[in-house]
Formats: sequence, C-alpha cells, structure tokens
Amino acid sequence: MQNAMTFKGYHGSVEISPEDNILFGQVLFISPLINYEAETAKELEQAFQEAINAYLADCVQQDIPPEKALEGIA
Repeated sequence: MQNAMTFKGYHGSVEISPEDNILFGQVLFISPLINYEAETAKELEQAFQEAINAYLADCVQQDIPPEKALEGIA
C-alpha cells in the first residue's frame, strides 16, 4: 500500500492504527484539517474521495475558493 493518495489534485496520507485496527489519514498541504478513516484500503480511498468532495461542496456553499495543494508537492 502506498503512503499517500491523490484525488482532484489533493493529496492524502495513509496511516495505520494497530491499536484501533483502522486505517486513517488527513488531506495534506492545505490549512483546513480534513480527516478520514476506514477499515480497508478500498474504503479508505473512498473516504478520502468523499472528504474531498464534501470539502469542495462546502466551499461552493460558503462561496469561498477552495485551497489547492502547494505547487511542486508530490
């Protein structure tokens, strides 16, 4: 498994919590704190994509421009 995912130009981390038996991560390189978690790698990718889509929808609803990942980052 990779340590990062990409969707719509956003990057997300992939972490493992053996104590909780879950996978989790957060969107990288932007200031809003956006977290996601799941039990499988496929579910984690889906949770990441849903988190990005929710963030973008919130930005539209609030009429604010979404932050983009820093240029030149992975």
